[in-house]
Amino acid sequence: MTDGPHCLARHSLTRLARAACLLAVVLATACRADDIVAIGSGQHLQVAVGERFDVLLRAAALGSYQAPPTISAPVIEFLEETLVDESPITPPGGPLQRFRFRATATGTAIITFTPTQIGPAASDTVVVVR
Repeated sequence: MTDGPHCLARHSLTRLARAACLLAVVLATACRADDIVAIGSGQHLQVAVGERFDVLLRAAALGSYQAPPTISAPVIEFLEETLVDESPITPPGGPLQRFRFRATATGTAIITFTPTQIGPAASDTVVVVR
């Protein structure tokens, strides 16, 4: 079956997927332009010593995450936590928090984010290279 509405829907999804990938590449390139990298919860990141990076988290029903987070090794430094302005529309899932860090030495660290209310913690693994 190559004709009909199923074929059109598949082509539209493919265009949408391509557009989403292109947007992701553009945003990733833009983030790297100022040496700030954003990663999401449960992901792995490799950064160079001296590089700054962000972790973006939305706690939803958990309220928010505590700052500073727990860092397993002294290879990264916590710099600050801020709320991301998502104007004009704030999503119903709660505030988006930005945790900013700097890589200070080579090694591996696990960053653990604890919610302010009872719920599961989020963690990210960061590998710092020269």
